[in-house]
Amino acid sequence: MRIISLAPSITESLLAMGLGDRVVAISSWCKLLKFQGYGEVDAKPVAGDYTSIRWDRVRGLNPDLALLSGGYPAKNLGGALPVPVFVVMLPHSVYEISSMLLEIGAVVNERERAVSVAQRFAEELSELKGLGRGVSIYVELDLGVATAPGFFSHVSTGLAHLGFNVLNMLIDRDYVWGDDISSIRRRLAGKADLVVLEAKSRIITPELSSRYARLLRVDESRLVLLPVLTLSSYGPSYPRLLRSAAEAILERL
Repeated sequence: MRIISLAPSITESLLAMGLGDRVVAISSWCKLLKFQGYGEVDAKPVAGDYTSIRWDRVRGLNPDLALLSGGYPAKNLGGALPVPVFVVMLPHSVYEISSMLLEIGAVVNERERAVSVAQRFAEELSELKGLGRGVSIYVELDLGVATAPGFFSHVSTGLAHLGFNVLNMLIDRDYVWGDDISSIRRRLAGKADLVVLEAKSRIITPELSSRYARLLRVDESRLVLLPVLTLSSYGPSYPRLLRSAAEAILERL
């Protein structure tokens, strides 16, 4: 089976299952997986992004399946689709990531490999309990637009699993963005010991930290800036990313 994978977490799941040779094209965001140890993505052609596929780039690769993330209907892809498309829904909690891994394994007919990866994920996640020590945090993601994860998000539940007091758990949605985020930020950020932000950059600089502090209107000493795809990722390496996030948060205290 020859697969197009258009989300980093889906691509990482396939690579963790040892199926890199079947992935014939990826998204530009998937290229960031090289910083998580998946150097093979450098050689993969880019086929599009989360919601669109450049069929002109991939027809010659003879794909059998395209895997997308989120709830985007096939009509958003444009034109007649030459291969089947399967949409992997975003996990609503950190505990759903194991189920997502099993789902991907079933779709590509590699159930045993998926079970092994899902089991390892669950074991690594269980080792993280208590790291947060009850520290109160408010979390945002820069996804091109300021976004606050809510109760129905793998980000909030993942950090809560570690033992942080995640004020975002008071938001009765999966994610909040746009005009709604200003009131959420005013209500919750001031109550937190620390404000945690995933930047839209892999490199964190003092200048970037100062800019985000001004944007969020928080004292820079209370801001913890994390590299892109630290919290928004939801692939097999998420427990390790959560651990690195916890270490960065606790270092700020």
